[in-house]
Amino acid sequence: MNTKHIGSSLLDYLKIIRDDFTPLNGIGWIYRGQSNIDWELKPKAGRNEFFDHKWSKEYPDNPHHDLLRFNAWKDQAFAFLDNIPEHELEFLALAQHHGLATRLLDWTSNPLVALFFAVNDNRDKDGIVYCYLENYTITYDNQYFREINHIVSFKPRPISPRILNQRGLFTYHPNPSIELTGSEPIDRKEIAYNNSNLAKITIPKDMKNMIMRELYEVGIDESFLFPGLDGLSAMINEETSRILRYVE
Repeated sequence: MNTKHIGSSLLDYLKIIRDDFTPLNGIGWIYRGQSNIDWELKPKAGRNEFFDHKWSKEYPDNPHHDLLRFNAWKDQAFAFLDNIPEHELEFLALAQHHGLATRLLDWTSNPLVALFFAVNDNRDKDGIVYCYLENYTITYDNQYFREINHIVSFKPRPISPRILNQRGLFTYHPNPSIELTGSEPIDRKEIAYNNSNLAKITIPKDMKNMIMRELYEVGIDESFLFPGLDGLSAMINEETSRILRYVE
């Protein structure tokens, strides 16, 4: 996996994106920010606290055991839904949106949104922005996602203002326990970075506060990314905390 280090400002980050990770006609690179560089790049359903390794060994021909959790969630979610998703993959996205451990991984088409999530927490850890070149995309109405045997991306309908503002989309991982490494064949070689479809931009921990302030100045804050009173409260809290850090 290719690594690039951010410079000293938001402008340096944007220059890296412009020079190396610009989509081609709006198709191509997507971004994911993680505030701790040590976290693995895999869906929550594939992490040790949720992935049943014993099942995988006993039933190697049934790799979809994690979907049992999704089916249980779906059977009871009907009680809380006014609008029922028409398609299975859209239902899976809804479960992911509400915190269920699924085989989906959140991404964004907006590199500033990814940068926000790389710097907004874990201020004592380096952050990271992953840049991923989409190879395969499907539509949200694909009814046979269990038959998909490679990583694909899809953009659901905006089931909430949050997904709309964050320019959210997902990658679907048929085996969520395998970390994304960027080893897939590259179809769009003309925009690949060093012949790779996965790269990372590291964000030093001592730059997080400054970059967070710069993101606030261009309107990338909690009230925008999380529309509603919760996002507004988080934004006010962050502004107050930043003032106190400056005074100290």
